[in-house]
This record gives sequence, C-alpha cells and structure tokens, in this order.
Amino acid sequence: MNALRATVERLTAEIARLANKHAPSLPLPVASVKQLQEVDSKMLDSKFHSAMADYFRGINAPSAGALLRRMLERLMTRAVASQITYSGARQTFAFKRTQLKAFLLGQVHERTEYATIQDSMLNECCKGWLHCARDKRYTPNPCARESGDGSQESTRIVDLDEQNASDLDAN
Repeated sequence: MNALRATVERLTAEIARLANKHAPSLPLPVASVKQLQEVDSKMLDSKFHSAMADYFRGINAPSAGALLRRMLERLMTRAVASQITYSGARQTFAFKRTQLKAFLLGQVHERTEYATIQDSMLNECCKGWLHCARDKRYTPNPCARESGDGSQESTRIVDLDEQNASDLDAN
C-alpha cells in the first residue's frame, strides 16, 4: 500500500514538473515559414530540444501515421504546410533537410509500439501530409452508386492524411 502511494506521489510530482516547464519560446503551431525556419535552427539548442520533446510526448494516436500527422499539425498550420514541400521543389523550403523532420521521426520511434516502423514509411507520410495541405481531392463515392439509380454521381472529399495513415498501418 505504501509502495503504491509512493508511486502515485512520484507520478503526480512528475506531472506537475512537466506541466510547469516552460513551453517552447515560439508559439506552436508556427504561422509562417520564417517561424518554421527559426524553430528548426533552435533545435540544436539542448534546452529548446528538451522542451520540444516534452511538448510532443503528450501527443497520442492509434497508429504511427496518425501520430506523425498530429505532430505535424501541432508544429505548423496548414497554411505554412501549403507553402513548403518535402523535397524543396519549386524553390520552396525543403522539410526533408530539417532538424525538425529528424526530430519528429525520432519522437515516433521513441514510442515502443512504433520503434520498428521504417523511416521510409514515415517519410512518405510526411510527404503526403504536406501535399494534402495544399491539395484536397475529390473522389467518386462508391456507396452512392449502390444506393441510387446511378444517374447522379455523388462525390465526397477524401482526407488523404487519413488514407495515407491507413496505407501506412497496412504495411
């Protein structure tokens, strides 16, 4: 009983310590590419890196793809994501060359259940999320043909983030 009480007190103290830590000095999610570049350059500072790690450890998701997507959503707005590309095509900011990308992949791998996920799969998830930030697509709704007479074609918006996460989980 005393051991349980000591464990609860230790965990409560740890929660309080983490809650009282200073948040990263830049507001997240970042609202401009310039802020994203500033955050990326600050990742080399150990105190900032530690604060960012504490911030991202609080994010949970049912799959590795969903976890990475939630982390990206906390890191930058969709408006910022729509202005950058993964590879730096069209003279844009290249996310694949950042400290942030390596940091986020490391945060995913820190989770025991995702420790064996290949980086290539996570990279594809990053590419998909960045691409979808500027390109929501329409696809025919397969259920509409079954329920209707087929004369009206129904469309639905597909969130490619969810689709990419499903594809990632299937692998």
